[in-house]
Amino acid sequence: MKLKIYMGYDRKKDRRDILIFAHSAKEARRVGWPVMRGFYSTKWVEMGVERMRVNLEYLYEDADAVKLKADVAHANDSPRVCPNCKQWGGGRPEGGTCTFCCGD
Repeated sequence: MKLKIYMGYDRKKDRRDILIFAHSAKEARRVGWPVMRGFYSTKWVEMGVERMRVNLEYLYEDADAVKLKADVAHANDSPRVCPNCKQWGGGRPEGGTCTFCCGD
């Protein structure tokens, strides 16, 4: 079964925090929870996950190649970001911008 891509985030902060490769949303929360907790240095984070459905080929490049090939769920706490808007998930920046900021 191929790993799906999820975005892990703190529901209260409303921002993209981590990239998670997992088989299901439940597994994504389990894998991402310790990483999220470490970000905020707290015992509780109101964590949410959302399946990514665009720019997948680009996002798979941010996976750990060994774990991806072995079909092992894992998280990436520092995915590549757009040099312009500093967000990840907007696809390969072309001309210095991603799909999030290309209209700006």
